[in-house]
Amino acid sequence: MHRTFWRSRKPPHAPLERLRPSELAIEITLDDPAFGQNFLVAIVPLRPDGESEMTTIAVNIGHVVNMSIVYLDQNGNPMLVAPTPDAVPSWSNAPSPPGATSLVVAADGLTAVDSALAAGSDTVSLSLSVGGVAFSAQLGVTVAAAPQVLTSIAVGATVQ
Repeated sequence: MHRTFWRSRKPPHAPLERLRPSELAIEITLDDPAFGQNFLVAIVPLRPDGESEMTTIAVNIGHVVNMSIVYLDQNGNPMLVAPTPDAVPSWSNAPSPPGATSLVVAADGLTAVDSALAAGSDTVSLSLSVGGVAFSAQLGVTVAAAPQVLTSIAVGATVQ
């Protein structure tokens, strides 16, 4: 499957900005239990040498935020063969208040799931090294208690 990845600092209906080539990124999708669908929410770039860029998303109680590492080539396309991190990637979170979210990291460190359990906020951090180059990124998650209101629709597309 060949997909073009985009990132946004706002909800999916906001203007999108193309990732620069040769970046590592975290792909973030949102499980919406009301519709039984996954939606691409954002791509958070992983910056080399400890630099970090914070992206924030807003969700409601009950949403599940799926995160995975995406490796992009010099043309901004997903690598056909993903690079192997030097060690298991490290994920952490800092929910406020404690218990607002629950972070579960896969054993291989390549994916993580942040479940929105109560109103509040969370900061999910990821760090990894590939070929001796350190990368890091942060994702801010704001969890609202207010019920959802339909404000837009989007067309989902996959290029194969």
